[in-house]
Amino acid sequence: MARYVALFEEAATITGEPALGARMGTGFKPADIGPIGMLFALSPTIRSAFERLSKYVNAVQGATSSGVFEENGDFVWSYRIVDPSMWPRRQDSEFTIAASCQLVRSCFRRGWRPIEMQLEHHAPRDAGVLERIYGAPILFGQSSNRIVMNKAEADRVHRAEDKSLIEILERHIGDLVNEPAAGDILKEKVQALISIYLGRKPVTVATLAAELKMSPRSLQRRLSEEGVSLRDLVRQHRQTLAAHYLGDRHAAPMSEIARVLGYADNTVLWRALRSWEKKGSPLPSRR
Repeated sequence: MARYVALFEEAATITGEPALGARMGTGFKPADIGPIGMLFALSPTIRSAFERLSKYVNAVQGATSSGVFEENGDFVWSYRIVDPSMWPRRQDSEFTIAASCQLVRSCFRRGWRPIEMQLEHHAPRDAGVLERIYGAPILFGQSSNRIVMNKAEADRVHRAEDKSLIEILERHIGDLVNEPAAGDILKEKVQALISIYLGRKPVTVATLAAELKMSPRSLQRRLSEEGVSLRDLVRQHRQTLAAHYLGDRHAAPMSEIARVLGYADNTVLWRALRSWEKKGSPLPSRR
């Protein structure tokens, strides 16, 4: 994955095309991701298509996290590479978002437009090119890459589902990816949800337990058995994001970084930074 990300960035530099990833994404087809693409194309709604995409792409493509959630009456799909050392990764992010939009336009409605795009890297000089490709306004410097969609449109039924065919495809994909058993490491699942929700919706034992279809007590117990707590995992993720943003001279204002990290304001962020430093986790100062 690291080699792919680096090669993609290098290709954009060599070709002199800063928006190479986004432009390539506009030619994406369901067949390009095999049976996962077919599942997307056969889904009755945009919501179910993205739910399936998240479930299986996470298994096929390592070092990534994706998922869906609702926020302020909108439907949101989120995607990011979880390893902070894979940076820069603009091309992968913009390609994935553009390719996902193209899947919707080819499988559901040609003129489909999302409400908003969110990208984790800072705004490039050619941001206008990206807005034209995506067909939506873009927020940069976010905690993840996201497509924000109209909820009613995401739930609109476009076709009847052939359940037998869907089951065949899901079994086939399960065989291909060797889908993990339910007893696999819970910490990794929780980390993935934190990366999706942080700064967008509450990250609590109750909300994550509901997402994982288990009781809050069971979630706490299982994490304890793995030697961690939800508070530890949230703190670690915040420290990773804070180190990235504070070390980036193009980063957003502190108030925006605080929001991305899920804090009420920059005062709370400063307190957290001082607390981490006292515990031996120094972070880079803003350049």
